[in-house]
Amino acid sequence: MIEQVAKELLNATNEWAKAHPGCGLGISDWEPLPQNQKDFLMAMARATIKAMRFPTEAMEHATDMIYKSPEYAVLRQCWTAMIDKALEE
Repeated sequence: MIEQVAKELLNATNEWAKAHPGCGLGISDWEPLPQNQKDFLMAMARATIKAMRFPTEAMEHATDMIYKSPEYAVLRQCWTAMIDKALEE
C-alpha cells in the first residue's frame, strides 16, 4: 500500500508539473527514479497514510447509509487496524 500511494504521489507531482511548466518539478516514471527519490516518496506516502489513521466524524457518519445503525466503535477499530497493517509494510 505504501508503494501504491507513493506512485500516486509521483503521478500527482507529474500532473502538477505538466500543468505548471517551469515550476521546477521534473516528470518521471517510477522505475527509473533514483532510490533516494523513491525513499522520499515512500516516506511521504507513509505520512499520508498515517494521517488517515483515525476516521473523521463525517467518515464515521457516512457508514449510517450502509449499516443503518451507528456501529462507530467497531468500524473505527477495523479502520485503524487496516491503516496500521498498511503502515507495517
